[in-house]
Amino acid sequence: MDRPTSTPSEILDYPNVKSYFEIVFKHVKARIEKLYNDPIAVKNLEQSIEDDFLGTSRRPVAEIIKNPKEQFISDTLYRPFSEIISSYEALRNIFIYIGLFPFKKQNVSRMSYLRYHIEGYLNEAYILRERLLAYLKLIDKGYKSTKSYPVIHKATTYLVSDVKKAFENLSKTRGSHVHKTRYSDRDLERLSLFETLSAGSDGELKQTVSELYRVTYNQVRRKWRKSMASNFEKIGKLLNAYFFLLQNSVCENSKLIIPK
Repeated sequence: MDRPTSTPSEILDYPNVKSYFEIVFKHVKARIEKLYNDPIAVKNLEQSIEDDFLGTSRRPVAEIIKNPKEQFISDTLYRPFSEIISSYEALRNIFIYIGLFPFKKQNVSRMSYLRYHIEGYLNEAYILRERLLAYLKLIDKGYKSTKSYPVIHKATTYLVSDVKKAFENLSKTRGSHVHKTRYSDRDLERLSLFETLSAGSDGELKQTVSELYRVTYNQVRRKWRKSMASNFEKIGKLLNAYFFLLQNSVCENSKLIIPK
């Protein structure tokens, strides 16, 4: 039986990610509390929710959040950070999905299901890479006018190189197929062959090929889950270093620096 590989940690289980999140969210929470004590802001937010509900054009955030400081916290620090969290969680979910097969009665191909999630994993890894790089660009640009910029620029420049290096192999794997054909490798090609032979044969041959298909499928799935688990370990170390450097760059005495 295919024994499960341990599920990767949630993103806020990494101490430096959690620490950075708590510092940023402290300001977001204060902003939310301030907004709810401002009748005009509450009315604007209610209108924004109504726009979403009715499908009408939502007004720009700048019209709801008048304070540049609050807008910086929202648009530069918090929202892009929450997108990084979403990307990581998407990767983690795929790791869980790939260990299950809930479609035994729906005539869904196991090989197609596996390949679908492998492709999703490669794409989500690329999205996480791009969001980490985009966040560094936002931070670098947002703090350009501050006295702390030399330190922040040094940190973001170093982290850009670190992120690209950490995702180098995944980016190459993803880039080789995304604009041409569906992802495939020798393992998936073998699975596809066994699946086709099994569907087109009968008797003893069908039994033999079906068993080969089952054994190979479990081997390939186990291989990918181990690879993903190894990548999660590397990503976790990267995120810890990434947010440790950012926190020490954009904070002074554990207090977030907000450009004037």
